[in-house]
Amino acid sequence: MKLCPIPARCGAAVATFAHGGAEIDKDGSPCSTLISVNLDDLSWEVQADASDGIARVRPALAVSGNKLYIFGGYGRDLSVEGEQENSYSVLEFDTEKGTWFWAIRYERPPENVRTLGSELWAVRWELGILVVCGRAKRGEPIDLGRGSYYNYEPVSNGWSSLTPSGTLPPHALWYEVRKSTGSFGEVLICVWHADTENVPIRFEAWKYSMMPVLDDIREIGLREALRSTEEAEQIDLEMAHSGPDGRMLLVGGRKRPGDPRSQRWDVYCDVGKMKDRQN
Repeated sequence: MKLCPIPARCGAAVATFAHGGAEIDKDGSPCSTLISVNLDDLSWEVQADASDGIARVRPALAVSGNKLYIFGGYGRDLSVEGEQENSYSVLEFDTEKGTWFWAIRYERPPENVRTLGSELWAVRWELGILVVCGRAKRGEPIDLGRGSYYNYEPVSNGWSSLTPSGTLPPHALWYEVRKSTGSFGEVLICVWHADTENVPIRFEAWKYSMMPVLDDIREIGLREALRSTEEAEQIDLEMAHSGPDGRMLLVGGRKRPGDPRSQRWDVYCDVGKMKDRQN
């Protein structure tokens, strides 16, 4: 293990492993490096036998058993416009040899699956891997409407379309998905969106449950709950992170009215503890 900073990457997929991303210390071109991270001692190691061939920026990465599943992203320089990748690859660890190998490379999903895009999310849950499609074209919003949700089954290498009742904002700027701790077949989705270019960015959180109600998306009332908190108007929740126990934490800051430079990043909200507004 190397006890030094992880190489600088922009748009890498991270799930205790970091794969791909743009080499911002060099020319910004996509790389195919796989980095394993030890969260106990904050050390890292480049997996040389797995760092070839699949160069991606802003893909999704899910871990299941001894396999890594890499979905979507794009394979061009960050400054170059172009279509998103619509393929996935599977990297498998051979426990006997102690090496990685590519079990699947650049396989396209079935024709009924829409373009996976970049800045998408893939989350391991009880039914397989939930894949939520991302940005289909550079510079355009992310469509989180119907036709954006799929369950990938690792054992059979099969895809099935999910058609949830309920809706998310169709024009998302970005979003985050996390497995809901302690709940079977449920994930948390937080979306940052703006209806037009002239309105402030807004955020809200939803629960997507497969059980007990099949394919059900419900808003959990995060914005409404925050309005009742002290200094609510000064809270700006920007980023979602998962905690060490799988919780989704929205991390943000507060600032004094009229003084944008007074921002302090000392506010967080545990989305999993928010009550479902329909309960």
